[in-house]
Amino acid sequence: MTDSHSQQNSAQAKALADELQLLINEYDPVISDWAFRRIVISELILKLRAQLHQYESSLEILRTANHAMRETLEVVRASLAWRPIETAPSRPLDKNGYGPTILIWVESAVGIGFWDDDFGQFFVEASDRHPQPTHWRPLPEPPAPATDAAGGQHG
Repeated sequence: MTDSHSQQNSAQAKALADELQLLINEYDPVISDWAFRRIVISELILKLRAQLHQYESSLEILRTANHAMRETLEVVRASLAWRPIETAPSRPLDKNGYGPTILIWVESAVGIGFWDDDFGQFFVEASDRHPQPTHWRPLPEPPAPATDAAGGQHG
């Protein structure tokens, strides 16, 4: 529910409540049209209850959506978290005997690494040293191809 929709519903409910209050303030048991006023007041009460029900339904939808978004955020956070190197994937191996490419945390730095089955350890690409990594996480998805003004992709 948008903010303007909520404001509109609130304004309608206020107008109905004001109209109801006006009718109640004008109550005089001697007035012969009191029965008619009672019918009008009853109808206004029904409209207010219907708006209240609609508002509560909208609130429930928003609460459900909020809960789902929070759960999704937790899943995303968990997927981006650094994990102990002992849990890193070493399979499946490619034709060279290397495991999947992953991000590796080594000595306060991030590198791209992989499992080398011949050596039985993880290696950091483009490194002549063989430090022991402590954590890993999956590589992020690559960026989407850029599009030019004509709608063509490049890059």
